[in-house]
Amino acid sequence: FPNENGLEAVSGTAWVQTGESGTPLIGVPGSGTCGTLSSGVLESSNVDITSELVNLMTAQRNYQANTKVIATSTQLDDALFQAM
Repeated sequence: FPNENGLEAVSGTAWVQTGESGTPLIGVPGSGTCGTLSSGVLESSNVDITSELVNLMTAQRNYQANTKVIATSTQLDDALFQAM
């Protein structure tokens, strides 16, 4: 489509042609401005599992540390109120 932003979304991943999008551009893959096609290729995820697991473990440690800070603060508050 000459104007991809002119397509109208009809569901999560489905789009329909509108007057703003124009008519579909049809051509041979790999020629002119057309992209290429690769047969038998499976799209792979662009997420790095290792770094995401490291981020998850870091977040878990931060959560545990924050929990300890809150528990210690509560204990100090209780001790202060008992001393009064």
